[in-house]
Amino acid sequence: MQIVQEVEATGGNVGASASREQMVYSYDTLKAYIPQAVEVLLDSVRNPLFVQDEVDRQLALTREEVHAVQKNPEKFLQEVLNLVGYEGAIANPLIAPEEALGIINADIIRKFYHENFTADRVVLAASGVDHQQLLDVAEPLLSDWHKGSPMETPKSTYTDDTCCVGF
Repeated sequence: MQIVQEVEATGGNVGASASREQMVYSYDTLKAYIPQAVEVLLDSVRNPLFVQDEVDRQLALTREEVHAVQKNPEKFLQEVLNLVGYEGAIANPLIAPEEALGIINADIIRKFYHENFTADRVVLAASGVDHQQLLDVAEPLLSDWHKGSPMETPKSTYTDDTCCVGF
């Protein structure tokens, strides 16, 4: 909360979003604050805190989201179509199944983070910023970040023999 207040005091705005294939941390600010913005973004990505109280709060919100998706026919249909239309990585649900929420804790999230948030899987991008300035600010903050273990490219197969029951 302190970081958000400091960012907002300079007229900046921070945000985060997730989709099936990416996580985005954003920081909108004036050019004069680029060094601070890059430092805050990279510190947030490289040194996250996984406080169990916050994890519990987010799990409660996720449970509400799961119930909301189940009550929203359009979102539910999109989720189910991926589950029945594909085999492999794309078939994984975007919204965690409710039974999986019971086993998630700070340690599991921390493990996932360290396996997946690595130097070779992160992109730092800026709009309206001099490229060399961005490099000058970011390189010292990123030079010691570890690369991830080699990953096998996940395979996904469209299943065209799926039957639409009830149609």
